[in-house]
Amino acid sequence: MNRMGKIRAINDSEKNIRRQEILYAAGKLLLKMNYRDITIKRIAEVTELAKGTIFLYFQTKEDIFLSIAEQLIEEWGIKFREAVRTGIKPGKAGNVTDFVHIVTTTLDNVLIVKLFAILDDTLEQNIEKKRAFEFKIFLKKILIECGSLIEEYFPKIKRGDGVILLNGLFVCLVGAYKVSNQSETIKHISKQPGMEIFRRDFGRILEHTTLCYVSGFLSTKSAV
Repeated sequence: MNRMGKIRAINDSEKNIRRQEILYAAGKLLLKMNYRDITIKRIAEVTELAKGTIFLYFQTKEDIFLSIAEQLIEEWGIKFREAVRTGIKPGKAGNVTDFVHIVTTTLDNVLIVKLFAILDDTLEQNIEKKRAFEFKIFLKKILIECGSLIEEYFPKIKRGDGVILLNGLFVCLVGAYKVSNQSETIKHISKQPGMEIFRRDFGRILEHTTLCYVSGFLSTKSAV
């Protein structure tokens, strides 16, 4: 047994369960705390594992949260593709508003939004090249699969445009989260009479910027 009292995982099944316990605990912490305030020690305490045990499964804190991101992106990809397929009408362009609704409703998981927001400037900063390459290969597969369906949904755009559009949607998501992630002080100020212009709702900003971006993207392609 380790110093926290849990029996060491022996076989692959037990190790996988232990790995998922670590990911679940880390995810729960991120829902309650800022990423920068989460430590390996804190994750170990929540899982009742020794700090050294965590490092048997993950090399860094970033590796832990990148692994959570992989699972959630996989789940999102499935939901997104299923939703887009339902709107595909052969030879006819899909409705832009309906597409924006698909984007926003499939991103209703707070955890994946928070992870997307720190993906580039935080999670990918402290991982080995091999791990980074594995993640990018995984992400490329999801992007291509989703991008291909977007090209069927909007048949006027050319091959490869679906991935470009997705990358733009990612920028909209991160931007919407960053500007709406206000401090408690600013939130309080924005509630005062006459300060309403500083109120920023993530859902509304994401919907608006996504609609503007997709409409502009499609208009540009139609004009070519």
